[in-house]
Amino acid sequence: DWGPVHFVQYSTEHVFEEGSEQWRFIKEDLEAVDRSKTPWVVVSGHRPIYISSTGAEGVDSDATVSAALQQALEPLLLKYKVDLTLHGHHHTYQRTCPVASGACLGHA
Repeated sequence: DWGPVHFVQYSTEHVFEEGSEQWRFIKEDLEAVDRSKTPWVVVSGHRPIYISSTGAEGVDSDATVSAALQQALEPLLLKYKVDLTLHGHHHTYQRTCPVASGACLGHA
């Protein structure tokens, strides 16, 4: 935690699917956040959970990993009302409106 912000950093290069050790860590961490002390929650990983560009295909492509991250982690991000996700890897600037199930929820 840093002041009013709780940070969670996870690895997109290790198993993150539902039920995995890392998924349970993220879930348990988000469950334990005391929003009265840290009202802001930021989750961060290397590869982006949302990506608008297309590129290489295959099991390790950015689009494939993004889809897997969405399937595994988006329900947790929504359930625990994560305020912001920060990711790297892709060497372009990309941002979105609030997103759920691939749809823009509008600007907050």
